[in-house]
Amino acid sequence: MMDAGESLYSERSTRVSAIAFKLRHREAFAIQHGSRSHTDVLFLKLESEGIATFGEASLPPYLKWDAPQVMRQWREVHWQKLLRMDMEEALQYLRFAMPAGPARAALDIALHDLYARRKQLPLSALLGVARPERLATSFTIGICESEAELALKINKGRAFQSAKLKLGSDRDAASIAQFCKGWKGAFGVDVNQGWKDRDKAAFFCEQLPRDRVLYVEQPMPEERDEDMMWLRERFELPFVADESVAELSDLQKRLALFDGFNIKLMKCGGFSEAMDMMKFCRDQNKRILVGSMVESSCGIAAGAHLATGSDWADLDATLMLAEDPFEGLVVDRGCLSIKGRLGMGVKPRA
Repeated sequence: MMDAGESLYSERSTRVSAIAFKLRHREAFAIQHGSRSHTDVLFLKLESEGIATFGEASLPPYLKWDAPQVMRQWREVHWQKLLRMDMEEALQYLRFAMPAGPARAALDIALHDLYARRKQLPLSALLGVARPERLATSFTIGICESEAELALKINKGRAFQSAKLKLGSDRDAASIAQFCKGWKGAFGVDVNQGWKDRDKAAFFCEQLPRDRVLYVEQPMPEERDEDMMWLRERFELPFVADESVAELSDLQKRLALFDGFNIKLMKCGGFSEAMDMMKFCRDQNKRILVGSMVESSCGIAAGAHLATGSDWADLDATLMLAEDPFEGLVVDRGCLSIKGRLGMGVKPRA
């Protein structure tokens, strides 16, 4: 349950506050960056004329952003001015006043939810996208320390149409072999920059079944553009960028290196930037993966609205949580649906 949080701005019927929260995992979640049992988040709460909306800033430890930085950015917002702007003015102000990242993402999400609720609309109608109904998402399998652990997680994901296998450890060869044998459907692999050497990356790419691999995500470190191009020229696998790209300008710079891009609200700073990135990808015939950090149903519901226009969705993070502070998002047999009819369709648990 969330507390009242720290007040950032208050005036008559308007209040802005920030709420720190730990999203505790059901079990330790391991990727190339490390293993953790919880993820720190900050929720931004906007209350205006009887309407309360939320945005989420997820802060996994490998991001360059932390809670003090996010709070500092929120304290610097000219709230009185921002909350009197119309939607287009406010969203334009955000993109110029704040850098891309989770602080702007949370505010952008909360504002979109506020404008949709004021108009008595679902967020999908405000954005001009399809409503998230039975949206297929992949099932994420973190780095496993043993064959038994991997077998258990493969079994847990049977209801999903596709999986995402995290790689980047010294067990990659064994994990790939076991996974390809145990998982019969389509899947992606996410290396999180873990293959530091291009020959090593090539060795592992050789082990992947081309007829079932949806994508290979961020195999090389983000600064190794030449090695990434070398790898792409040698394998007919769809390579997708994650850490290499945060916002539209990054995507434009690395367009030739990848076949697709993982667009995350927490990286790019919200719906406005994300939708521009998606349009650019479609114009350039690039594939779109909509992903997330470990987030509650608040952040995942926002991502689900984007993912209705994507090639792939990686939005199963709420299944990792011991307790979700929001409700209204349902995951059933590998598909996401949103119950609520106004705004993002989710609300805090009582």
